[in-house]
Amino acid sequence: LVGIFAISYQLTAQTIIYVDVDATGSDNGTSWSHAYNDLQDALTYASSNSPAQIWVAEGTYTPGSSSSDSYTMLPDVEIYGGFVGTETSLTQRDFRSNTTILSGNLGAQQAEHIINNTYSIGIRLNNSAVLDGFHIRDGLSSSNYGAAIYNEYASPIIRNCNFYNNTAYYGGAVYNYYSSSTYLNCRFYDNTASSAGGAVYNIGDSNTSHIVTYTNCAFYRNSVRIPSGNNNGYGMALFSGSGVICKIYNSNFYDNDCISC
Repeated sequence: LVGIFAISYQLTAQTIIYVDVDATGSDNGTSWSHAYNDLQDALTYASSNSPAQIWVAEGTYTPGSSSSDSYTMLPDVEIYGGFVGTETSLTQRDFRSNTTILSGNLGAQQAEHIINNTYSIGIRLNNSAVLDGFHIRDGLSSSNYGAAIYNEYASPIIRNCNFYNNTAYYGGAVYNYYSSSTYLNCRFYDNTASSAGGAVYNIGDSNTSHIVTYTNCAFYRNSVRIPSGNNNGYGMALFSGSGVICKIYNSNFYDNDCISC
């Protein structure tokens, strides 16, 4: 999906942490040759070394071996996928050609949430957190909410990402709860919710205004299974009266449907 906006990156004095599932060096994240093999290791290092950018080479990454494992985005940490594993600048990457997958497929079981933005009320995760250039797929939520992203009290920027084959009760791919997130140049397709929001479910607090923004996004072939027969947003659901506002710009919705209506 090609956006109409040019994206400029503000590169400050940030630590660059390298991740490559195929790297064979010292596994310390200091270069492509010695990149971490596991994205979780990079996030652990970044938690005490921010601001930071995490550069992730093409390949498939899973958050762990347990169905309760997940990735957690961090304040002042930007995570970029789509590298070959030789680049020296962010502008050299081609995320459309170098497919970088965050997968919940653990074989016999699937990860509950692939990306988990859950924080306590006292911690504000603002727009300094970035996820850019990933395919996020195969999440299966046993806690009912957002199989790919469960975004609670957090407002990251999600750019250039594809969400597909994720399944949850509310928000097959994404559940935005008390959030003012930004989604730019993203595609949501072939996700399923049992009740509402085939791809995305948005909910907030009636006493607080939250704005979730979608720009240059596409929602297609998402579906909802609705045992009650109610229409609850085949592509996207917005919980009415909850204080959340969705702003949607230059985005498309098509071929979203109900499975059992």
